[in-house]
Amino acid sequence: MSIDTSLLKEELRTLYEEKRAVEQEVEECVGRLESCGVGVEGSLVDSEGFPRSDLDLVSVRMDRQRVHVLNNDHARLMAQIEGKLHKLHAHTRGDVDVSAPIQHTRSYVEEERVAAPLAVPAKSTLPFAIVDEVSQDGPAMHAGVAVGDKVLQCAHITGQTPNSLATMGSLVSESENRVLDLIVLRGDNVVRLKLHPKKWSGRGLLGCHLSPMTE
Repeated sequence: MSIDTSLLKEELRTLYEEKRAVEQEVEECVGRLESCGVGVEGSLVDSEGFPRSDLDLVSVRMDRQRVHVLNNDHARLMAQIEGKLHKLHAHTRGDVDVSAPIQHTRSYVEEERVAAPLAVPAKSTLPFAIVDEVSQDGPAMHAGVAVGDKVLQCAHITGQTPNSLATMGSLVSESENRVLDLIVLRGDNVVRLKLHPKKWSGRGLLGCHLSPMTE
């Protein structure tokens, strides 16, 4: 069946704009919560079990509820984006591999952006993917990625992000010729890397294959 790729690209552009708006609002809500010193999960009662008088509890609860709603919205948008990316890639290049980011996305993602610097993740953060192949002379190899690296965080994506690996694939697809901060667990060491997704002589924008963590 024929696919209208122009319509599909326009739908993807709209979804990416909605996704960025959701991410921006989440950052604003979390920023307000952190400025209060409670964050998303901090206690709203004092040591004696009474509601904290130093907080605007109504605003805190509203921001927390909003973050919950936005997280659900983000998961829904990423599922829709992934589905449409698969359709586009299947139409233009054949079968799709989420771990091999799609190279056509740049034509409809126009916003220039570089991921913000990342903090070292908390020890409780669990890896969500493992590198099981790195291609010779690919962008991943030049970034220092090694087979066996376990991905803790890529830009804003962690193991707590819904559909972490698929979300990372979509992010890489829309980040051609940009820099993405990557934090991996290599043995017992946390290693910071800079990924530069770009076209090269091989497949995808990274030249590596990731598999979901099974443990």
